[in-house]
Amino acid sequence: MKIVSVIVGGAVIGLVSCWRLGLALIACVPLLSLGNYFKVRSIKGFATATRKAYEKSGVVAAEVIENARTVYALRLENKFLDRFVAEILVPEKIGKKDGQVSGAGFGYGECVQLFAFAFGFWYGSQNIEDGFCNIEQMFIAIMCIINTALVIGDTLHIFPDFQQALVRIFFPFLFQYYMIMIEK
Repeated sequence: MKIVSVIVGGAVIGLVSCWRLGLALIACVPLLSLGNYFKVRSIKGFATATRKAYEKSGVVAAEVIENARTVYALRLENKFLDRFVAEILVPEKIGKKDGQVSGAGFGYGECVQLFAFAFGFWYGSQNIEDGFCNIEQMFIAIMCIINTALVIGDTLHIFPDFQQALVRIFFPFLFQYYMIMIEK
């Protein structure tokens, strides 16, 4: 409910302050939301696979440390070193691939956001020049609409959880309601 009120409130405030600029920036909302989704996903999403791969190499290192005397006595240092190097190369490969994808997603998110600001300031200056709004109204419209789009992008990450909650809470209630209606 809080997210919905932020989205509706931001859109209303942006449209009321300078409706022409607000409408023009609302056309950018899907791109901004998608860009922010990719930006947040690039920061959060790719760490899991790398962490699991580092855990495997950590297990090898911990095994050597725990059994240091045995490893030294049996002269198995090179064998464990080779195992550790093989395990540590896996997160490096994952990191290189994920780094490229993450950088592209983060770059797209930042690029879209900065282009939206540039477009907002350009079109806002045109509206100020034509007398449709003043500079304060322009800033309010730009900040409200762009931040609303960013909130929508942040919300996309919790949407699968929202769907699961909706199914668990709303559908049993709906089923119960219709069962009462059928009984009557």
